[in-house]
Amino acid sequence: MMVELYTSQGCNSCPPADAALGRMAAREDLVALAFHVDYWDYLGWRDTFARPDHTERQFAYRTALRARMVYTPQVIVQGRSHAVGSHEAEVAGLIEAAQAAQAAAMPAELALEPGRAGGGLTARLEPAPGGGNAGPARLWLAVYDRSREVDIGRGENGGKRITYHNIVRELRALLDWDGASAEEVTVPMPPAGQGVAVWLQRAGPGAILCVAKYES
Repeated sequence: MMVELYTSQGCNSCPPADAALGRMAAREDLVALAFHVDYWDYLGWRDTFARPDHTERQFAYRTALRARMVYTPQVIVQGRSHAVGSHEAEVAGLIEAAQAAQAAAMPAELALEPGRAGGGLTARLEPAPGGGNAGPARLWLAVYDRSREVDIGRGENGGKRITYHNIVRELRALLDWDGASAEEVTVPMPPAGQGVAVWLQRAGPGAILCVAKYES
């Protein structure tokens, strides 16, 4: 199950959601990732983790989910639903509902493990038995820092030291999948203090069908 938090170091309502993501990141049944956006940088502090492609991804979700606006902190669960990231009870309910839906119909299987030749990880994707055709969908990769502390010098959070978790530092597409054939792709082994997540997602961005992580 995948949880995405859209957050910013320059947003004074984000620290409770950042802390909540840290608790979710410790769960084995979740892949919880923080996507820092750049549209609050004008408030006086430039987010040191923000990337334009994170902002683009969140705006694409606004269209796909027919949301009225983008905002921080926003949590998106399994590409299907969203809530304010600091509303932990609501987020927990969305996660529980998504887990129940996935248990009823798993369209694909995804594994991420050390490669046989060493030196990297192998992401293995195949149709789930009896799951029907899951394609077309795209396999994505994120490399993330597991934990970083930042001293915020200015802006709405000026003077605070905030701990961030599972901060996405690289995001890229690995392959497009037709849903019918097994695929393997090699990805870098993360160094100490980092993790790698891979997930299969319909276009849109749409529903996330399966996800896996590996942490060092």
